[in-house]
Parts: sequence; C-alpha cells; structure tokens
Amino acid sequence: MENEQQNMESGKKGKMKKSTKTIIIIVIIVILVIIFSIVMRQSSAAATVDGASISKSSVSQRLETQYGKQVLDSFVAEKLIQEEANKRGIKITAEAVDGELAKIKSQVESQGGKFDDALKMQGISVDELKKQINLQMSLAEILKDKIQVTDLEVATYVKDNKITIPDGKDAEVMAQVKFEISQQKLGSEVTAWLSDAKAKAKIQYFVNY
Repeated sequence: MENEQQNMESGKKGKMKKSTKTIIIIVIIVILVIIFSIVMRQSSAAATVDGASISKSSVSQRLETQYGKQVLDSFVAEKLIQEEANKRGIKITAEAVDGELAKIKSQVESQGGKFDDALKMQGISVDELKKQINLQMSLAEILKDKIQVTDLEVATYVKDNKITIPDGKDAEVMAQVKFEISQQKLGSEVTAWLSDAKAKAKIQYFVNY
C-alpha cells in the first residue's frame, strides 16, 4: 500500500513538473511573439507621430507615384548610354572619373561649401556620383562629333557676353568658355539622341506612371 501511495504521489509530481514546463514554454512563446510583433512594427515604420505609425511602404508608394516615371526614365537612359558605349568600345577610366570628381570637389570648396555636405543635400553617395560622371563622360564621347567648339564660337561667345579677360588669363578663360559652350551643345544634343535611341530600342514597360 505504501509503495502504491508513493507511486501515486511521484506520478502526480511528474505530471505537475510536465505541466509547469508546458506553461513556461507557452509563456516564452507568447513573449517571443510579442517581441517579434513589436520589432516588425518598428522595422516597417518610417516614423511615428504621437504613437501613430507612418509605414515605409506608404512613403515608398508616395515616392513612386510622384517620381516613378522620372526615375524609370533615368534608368532607361542609363541603359541606352551603356549599350551605345559598349557598342562603340568606349571605356572611361577610373583616373578620368577621379579627375572630374576632383574638379567638382574643388569647385564646391572654392564657393565656400563642403563637398560632403553638398552630397548629402543632393542625397547622393560618392560612388553614385562617380557612376553619373562615367555616364556623362561616355555620353560626351558618343556625341563628341556634334559638340565640337571652334575658336570662332569661343570668340563670339566672349564678345556677345561682354566677358572681360584679365591680363595673363586668356588661355584659362578661353578654355572655360569652350567648356561651357560644349556643355550647352551636349545638353541640346542629349535630348535628341535619347529620343532617337528610345525609338530604335525595344523597350517594354510593365508599369504605367
């Protein structure tokens, strides 16, 4: 009898231990679920206003609605430029890109600005800027026959804009004027080239902005 009673008591204790373990496991699971839901809610939020969440998806949707077409067009243009550059065997070296980057940095700093601050204002990284410089230089190479600047054009520009050239700065000023004219030509030629390139390329759009 005593043995039976002891067995019953040990059985009850065993069941209690199992029940306690089960409860602990359930509590742990509930806690983990709560923590996970909080983390997910925080990770999906772009901001909160007095506890009210603004989701990242709503921000992304607004940006896509307002700027989707512009961004998509820029990606299409990049692809077309890259394809044409590859077709013509045009390769812009890292040294050339770094040289242009140094000019941009020098120009920003000469105007009293900070290069890093300028990048932040534009929302662009150094690597992205280098990529844009590469594309611009590739495009300039593609259109180089159409953006040539003659000495007569430079002289006419200086005269029409009444540019005063300091003593000993002739070559420097003329070079700057020539560059400005070439950039103006590039700007007008790019639009025409891209329009023609898009017409010839097989472009499929899967979204309509």
